[in-house]
Amino acid sequence: MHTELYLDTARLGRMCRGARTAEQEFGWLVGQLGSSLYLERFLTHGFPSLPKRFARRVPHLQCWSGVAGFGQALGSFVGQPAGLSTHFFGQSSSLIRFAAECLFARSRRVLVTDLAWPAYLQVLRQVAAEQNREVHVVPLRHLVMSDRANHADVLRRLSQAYLQQHCDGLFLSDITYLGIKLPVQELLAELTPTNPRFVVIDGAQAFHQRTIDLSRLRCDLYLAGTQKWFGAYHPLRIAFVGCNDNLATIEKVRETWSRGHEHRDALFEFCHAVQQSEFASFGETVNVSPLIAAAGALKQARREASSLHNRWKMLLINARSLADWIEDRTCRPARHHDSLASGILLVSATQRSVQDGTTTRSALIRSGIVASVFPHAILRLSMPRYYLSLHQKSLIATALHRSLQ
Repeated sequence: MHTELYLDTARLGRMCRGARTAEQEFGWLVGQLGSSLYLERFLTHGFPSLPKRFARRVPHLQCWSGVAGFGQALGSFVGQPAGLSTHFFGQSSSLIRFAAECLFARSRRVLVTDLAWPAYLQVLRQVAAEQNREVHVVPLRHLVMSDRANHADVLRRLSQAYLQQHCDGLFLSDITYLGIKLPVQELLAELTPTNPRFVVIDGAQAFHQRTIDLSRLRCDLYLAGTQKWFGAYHPLRIAFVGCNDNLATIEKVRETWSRGHEHRDALFEFCHAVQQSEFASFGETVNVSPLIAAAGALKQARREASSLHNRWKMLLINARSLADWIEDRTCRPARHHDSLASGILLVSATQRSVQDGTTTRSALIRSGIVASVFPHAILRLSMPRYYLSLHQKSLIATALHRSLQ
């Protein structure tokens, strides 16, 4: 089935050219080297460590500068202050567990919203219970899924809840999985006098959808992934250390994980072992392809960095114009305020009888459209990075009408 429009970027993006070429050449390289000393040197020190006879065959792997170098390059891309660490994970459950343990090591009562990814909220509650801490959930979903609330209203609600509930930690989404851009930076600036003990920002939907500058955000951990808007396809989860306020706490948790944590993550252990030149003879076999593909995607992203702000504006325009175009008796686009908008448009069925997400997704695919579908026929449409034509908007409207009626 030919894909006419790929609108699933917020779940699993298409693999960009930079990631594809890096992975292809890495495939050739491991076919020649296998698990050898040359490969270990390549993973540790990057492209310059390859013998010339191999390097000539894999020019696109110049994007790989070793695990430490790759972490620094990613940090530079998101404005991470110099000298801070970047941690890699193979599983989302490991990433959020690591962040939660750091968070509750410093905070007794953490503010989170009902717009957080449900699985993340579940882990936060679990770790809070284990460490005799508390989670306070602020109900925002009903408030923002309409024109009634704007950026200032959400900021006020979060600030008041934080103070009234005597919170001392934060776990917030930069852009939520439902496409709501929260006023994270403004909230942190407003709460500075009360000094949150630890701040975690989930940037999974923001990473490469818009420009990120950690030097201005000043959070303790910023979480991201390369398989969505970044275009690396292979899942690689990232925890950027955003400031140096809680370095000792993060390092203490990292050391615990490196010694063999109950919720151990093979890629996390591998990356730290590589940086310390401690290849484990009997460690778990690790797939390093996500690292290489992400390095290729990063090289392409850096070339396009100057246009990212303009593409962000394009996403907003697409979402707004498509919402106006598709609204009819079968579709109800989410109508939240422009100040909370992103490149993700949420659409729900107006008929209560439509509930099967798998059937709805299959119906869209038959029309050549790939999108994320949640229970009760709630669709998440990730806008493309080009202006939607009238023909494309008409195609989407017709497909939605057929799949939701």
